[in-house]
Amino acid sequence: MARLAAQEKMEYYPTPEKTIERVLNQIEFKTPIRALDPCAGDGRALRILKEKYNAEVYGIELDAERSKQTAEITCNENCLIETDALTDARITAQAFNFIFNNPPYDWERGYGDKRLELTFIERYASPLVEDGIMVLIINESLFETYGRIKELLTVIFKNYAVINFFDMTEDKTYKQWVLLLRKAKTLSSITITRLFNSDNELEDEIYNYNRDYNKIFKIVMDLSEFLRPNLKHDDFSLAVAPKPIRFFKSVSITKEMLESAVRLNDKQIHISLEPVRAKDVIETLLPLRNSHLPLLLPTGHLNGRIEGTNLVINGQVERFIESYEETEEKQDKNGKTKTQTVNKEINKFRAKLSVLDLKTKQVYQIN
Repeated sequence: MARLAAQEKMEYYPTPEKTIERVLNQIEFKTPIRALDPCAGDGRALRILKEKYNAEVYGIELDAERSKQTAEITCNENCLIETDALTDARITAQAFNFIFNNPPYDWERGYGDKRLELTFIERYASPLVEDGIMVLIINESLFETYGRIKELLTVIFKNYAVINFFDMTEDKTYKQWVLLLRKAKTLSSITITRLFNSDNELEDEIYNYNRDYNKIFKIVMDLSEFLRPNLKHDDFSLAVAPKPIRFFKSVSITKEMLESAVRLNDKQIHISLEPVRAKDVIETLLPLRNSHLPLLLPTGHLNGRIEGTNLVINGQVERFIESYEETEEKQDKNGKTKTQTVNKEINKFRAKLSVLDLKTKQVYQIN
């Protein structure tokens, strides 16, 4: 039930303001700051950056109520996106020199059972300028096993150097740690994998520390310096101001957006769609047929105006959790078999399709 409760609150664990101020005090802000928070919440990190450091702040927040609070801080409708930061946000590459990243703590089930934190680390390497700094807040559960440590560090070391770390002493509830990452030139996964495979003593050393995370993170710092010997790991200055932002927007068309367009436009409805670029074109080995449409529509690949009709479509896939009971047989220490019922959860997905009829101004929901 704990995971269900967490998902109901959309994995929202706000960072204490004292933690935000403590980590920002470690960074040398000598250049103009353009900051992004992809999980902005109520906007507290952006507010501190703006008020204390005069930063140009941008945020992404999925929850409608929290996004209202963040909007008041950014003070510019073009500086806040109310959308899914992983799937629907479109941001100019290398447009920010500072990213505050407190991603949701959950499994991305249905997509290889990958942790969402890892996806956020990878996704937001692109908007960060080289030598830019990312503040990453993670739960120590990512370091519970050597396998998880390898997976996390493989993702981090690909695009970043670890320049500092500390535990979140202000709030021990969620057992969080703060990492300071500096964007660096991309390393191949093969290089990082060889690092782990070449030293069998590394696994033994981490196990011997028995979840002493301070010692484990010191090993991480040593590995980071080994991989990037030319990078100054004791340098906490911010990179030079990045290039201008060309686009910072969401490409999703929600039902609420469609209904708002109907209300505000009595005669004609204008909906802004992202133009298709060459790299966005989907090439298939075989011709697409009608049977493929039910698969493509929910993914959002075909969002927009249907040519030759009065219809605008928006496809979505909604995740929900289904609970079930499963009987398991286990042997006790005496070798006797016992049967017990275990409550389990599984992530499932349902397709949704919103259709706006421009002629009748009606919005239809197809599930």
